[in-house]
Amino acid sequence: MNGNWNWSLVDKVVYINLKERTDRNEQIKKELEKVCFPPEKIIRFEAIRSGSGFIGCAKSHLAVLKMAQENNWKNILVLEDDMIFDDDDETIIRTNKFFSKLNSIRWDAAFLSASYYIVNAIDENFFKVNFAYLANSYLVNNHYYEKLINNYTESVQRLTNGESSSEFGLDSNWLKIMEIDNWYGVYPVIGYQRTDISDIEYKEIDRTHQFTRTFDEMKEYGSK
Repeated sequence: MNGNWNWSLVDKVVYINLKERTDRNEQIKKELEKVCFPPEKIIRFEAIRSGSGFIGCAKSHLAVLKMAQENNWKNILVLEDDMIFDDDDETIIRTNKFFSKLNSIRWDAAFLSASYYIVNAIDENFFKVNFAYLANSYLVNNHYYEKLINNYTESVQRLTNGESSSEFGLDSNWLKIMEIDNWYGVYPVIGYQRTDISDIEYKEIDRTHQFTRTFDEMKEYGSK
């Protein structure tokens, strides 16, 4: 690896980690060290246990955004503790270019990894994202905290009322604002979720294939 990561765009990174998942805490710390993320910017947030895993997940992400808003951070990178970063030279170059482009436009949220379905390709590595699942690695800009907080609050309320996680889970409820706001994503993504026992679904989950969808496959869902 010859390239140098440039994380200057990112004000803080907060990773979400359950108290008992000390294994994942060590893993994500090693991942952040692997990609040379400045240690002074790294914050661990103890994940919230609350009823179903979907409710705890939504409450945790909501609390992280509220913390970012209270501290008036210029932006925040939210990570789940099962994130694995690629760290080859091409990924580093692609990521740095992605951050450089974000610096030159108005953006609300931005994915470092996600399961993209519907996008508009601005260029081969920079997408306007209209429909994507999975909240394991995404940036939120300061001016957008309030809107996403309101969206996550609705998600928590609906899930607590017993409504469907497929409709009101964190990464389903955000779709209605994603399609109208300025959400962007790097492509190919720069990481994926570790195959492991899910603390949300309580079984081993392998979602690797969801992070490697080709653009031709995305076109089948309406991408262009």
